[in-house]
Formats: sequence, C-alpha cells, structure tokens
Amino acid sequence: MIIVIEILTVVLLFSFLGISAYQDWKTREVMDWVWITFFATGLLINTMAVFTARNRLLTIATIALTLIIATSIGFILFYLYLWGDGDLLIYISASFITATLPISYFSPHSYEVLPFSVSALANAYIITTGLPLYLVLQNIYRRFLKGEEIFKGLRASVGQKIFAAFVGRPVDPEDLRSGRITFYTPLEEKKTEAWYLKFHSGMELREEELVERKIKILKELDKDPKPYIWISDNIPFLVALMVGFAITAVYGTILFLLWAHL
Repeated sequence: MIIVIEILTVVLLFSFLGISAYQDWKTREVMDWVWITFFATGLLINTMAVFTARNRLLTIATIALTLIIATSIGFILFYLYLWGDGDLLIYISASFITATLPISYFSPHSYEVLPFSVSALANAYIITTGLPLYLVLQNIYRRFLKGEEIFKGLRASVGQKIFAAFVGRPVDPEDLRSGRITFYTPLEEKKTEAWYLKFHSGMELREEELVERKIKILKELDKDPKPYIWISDNIPFLVALMVGFAITAVYGTILFLLWAHL
C-alpha cells in the first residue's frame, strides 16, 4: 500500500507542477485553484500515509516538521524578493504532498539529509545560477566580439556595468513597444538629461509600479531615443522548480551528489 501511495504522490506532484509551470511560463502567474487543489490533494495523500504507516506518530511528526521547514524557507525567500506569492504557495503545496516521500528513488544515497522539497528547491536554485553566466557571456560576446555599443548613452560606473551584465541584457526599445518582450523589469531610468542604471528585483515592485515604470521608460525613449535599453527578464521560476523536483526524485540533491564524488 505504501508504494502505491508513493507512486500516486509522484504522479500528482508532477501533474500539478506541470500545470503550474505552464501557467508561469505563459503568464508569470498561477491561478488560485491550482495551489488550493494541490494543497487539498496533499492533505488526502498525507491522511492515507498516516493511516497506512507502521509508526503513525513518527509520520505525523515528519509531515509537520517538513511543512514547518518548507514554509519558513518559503517566506524568507518571499520577503527577500527572491520569488512571488504564487511560487511560494505552489512550493508549500508541493512540500506538503511530498512530506513522506523518500529522496532519490532510482539512485539512493546514504548522505541525503534534506526533506524532499528542500532538496528540490536547492536543485532549482542551482539550475538558475546558470542564467547569470549565460547573460554575462552573451553580453561579452555582443560588446567585444560583435562590437555593439551596449552601454551607449548610459551613465554608469564600471561596477554597475559588470553587475548589469550578469543580471540583464540590452534590447532594442522597439521590442518593448511592439510587445515582443513582455515579461521584464527595466534596469534604467531617466534623470534630468541622462540615463542611469537602477536595479530592482521583479518581485520587489508591485504590478502597478512595474507597469507605471515601463510606461514611463517608453515615454522617455520617445523623447530621447537610444539604440538599447537594459532590462532584466522575469524568469518563470516554477519551471526550474519542477526540474528541481525531478532531479531530486532521480538523483537526489545536486550538491550532495557532487560532494560524494569529490
């Protein structure tokens, strides 16, 4: 019976994560019914796990501790503007449904100590660390190999330019006007007669503030045209989170896996 519950858990987990990731990719939002149904399903799965467990008290304690740890981490990341409320709610729901799930079905390792969902979150963030590397290599290629003046018309220190190269990219303003690029946060602002870099997390700005800032930037570009405007793309983190859960199910925690092979 336990193996049936675990298989059912995995199927439901990736079904809901798949729906969440798709919505996040298309709209950068997740509908409320997804996480509500997700969490309710977790309640059903955990109820079944408790009643079929040999040690019910230990199972209940495991579920409670996992939920406390995941919720604490989730809210810390939320208040640090590292993800939005939709990401938080989906992660808590995923943590709840996987509370009794063992890490790494196909390649078990004795050094795994993290709850399933914490391992998955760690894997997701490791995956996303590849994005700054990709951005800086792309910006280096455009600046030094293609000879593009990607910082033209922009007043910024060397340090600011280096940081911008890791977190953003210069785009043609026409791509913003036409809507070809939709999900982004501007990294520039116009002050008096010059353009300056201004860094914000996409999660730090409220939707109304972000829209207002985008409109203001486009109006300033109409008055003072320039070839490039720096932006930071708003990444659908739930896609990375789904991949992180898949890696945990198959291999475990990436960091522990690398440590074991050192």
